[in-house]
Amino acid sequence: MPLDLDALGISPPGPGADPEAPEVALHWLVTMAALTEQAAPPEAPAVATRAVEQAQAKRPDRDVTLGQLHIDAASSARRAAAILEATGPDAAVIAIGDDDGVTVALRALGATDVHAVDLDPRLLAWLGAHGVETTLADVLGSSVPEPLRRRFDAAVTDPFRDLDGGLGFLTYAAACVRPGGDLFWVDHPAWNYEHHVVRDALASLGWRVTEERPSLHRYPLAPGELEPVAAAYPEHAAEIRALAARCAAWSDLYRLRRT
Repeated sequence: MPLDLDALGISPPGPGADPEAPEVALHWLVTMAALTEQAAPPEAPAVATRAVEQAQAKRPDRDVTLGQLHIDAASSARRAAAILEATGPDAAVIAIGDDDGVTVALRALGATDVHAVDLDPRLLAWLGAHGVETTLADVLGSSVPEPLRRRFDAAVTDPFRDLDGGLGFLTYAAACVRPGGDLFWVDHPAWNYEHHVVRDALASLGWRVTEERPSLHRYPLAPGELEPVAAAYPEHAAEIRALAARCAAWSDLYRLRRT
């Protein structure tokens, strides 16, 4: 029987909610468990999935201080395929942050002009070894280098799930897109409690969502990742651990164009 959030006095979080707070994390877990049951993402292209799986064997360890959170290889392949389906196989694509190896998947699908910007030099070395052009930059602390401005047919980013960090990555990505190009944003309103604030801010800058692909990306949960939540609700700890063991986190892909 699912956990009764109403009986626990837990309401849907709103803007400014602390994702580390036990009640917020529990609401997130229950929401992601429901998405896990409902999710039906399209089949991922096998060639790109294999390429990312092979590359992952040498991917640097996740650095949580940089907000890194990995999707599975099939999700990277699905994201890359969605981008090229929208933009065409010859599109020049830049990823603003790419600990998921989406640029590796893009290369495997035949894209030749692929670039990644990241703060983690280990990650850039890993991507560079797979034919991806790279730029080391602090996205939230620097301006876009002139050679990257308005150069790409598409930019993609899976940014922080809040207004400041999310919008910072998105405006950096947008500055790299040529007129008439596409901006791809990875997010989920049940994960980013300021999703609609970010979306409204993008609209005020002229960027409007033209397509949504729900539950395209799956994030496997690490063992014990929700243990602080179980500890906060000892009477429901067994249920929480069981829920965490059988579910994953999910995010959507939003395509935006400037009007």
